Amino acid sequence: KMETKSYSTGETVFKKGENPEKFFIVNSGIVAAEYTCDTGDVMKLAHFEPGDHFGEQSLLENRPEYVSTVRCVTDAEILSMSKEEFIALIGNGETPFAKAVYAVTRQRQHRWVRNLLSLAKTDKRMRQLKRRSKSRAS
Repeated sequence: KMETKSYSTGETVFKKGENPEKFFIVNSGIVAAEYTCDTGDVMKLAHFEPGDHFGEQSLLENRPEYVSTVRCVTDAEILSMSKEEFIALIGNGETPFAKAVYAVTRQRQHRWVRNLLSLAKTDKRMRQLKRRSKSRAS
């Protein structure tokens, strides 16, 4: 059973650190997954448009929390399904639904890994610059 919820531009669908409880599909609008690093810089990881889904990775990997925040870039209507219903549809991984979700998830993971590696380098450089600035000021 899918639930429908309307969101306004800038509204958060879920935040990094929250407990993953749903699988989401964008019905209309655009949403973005973003990651906030230690410096406070925000990196856009992915954009999702109508027909795209998100939230599945945390459910499939049984993670205790979301690793990114998803926020609406435009007004959006988003469909959601409970974790229990999602896991039931995935079944043993051989259903057409499961195969489609896994295929998209694999493609997305490759893109996210590249983005996260870039973020890690930037985050490390920012920490080094802050330490240098503090040591010069002392």
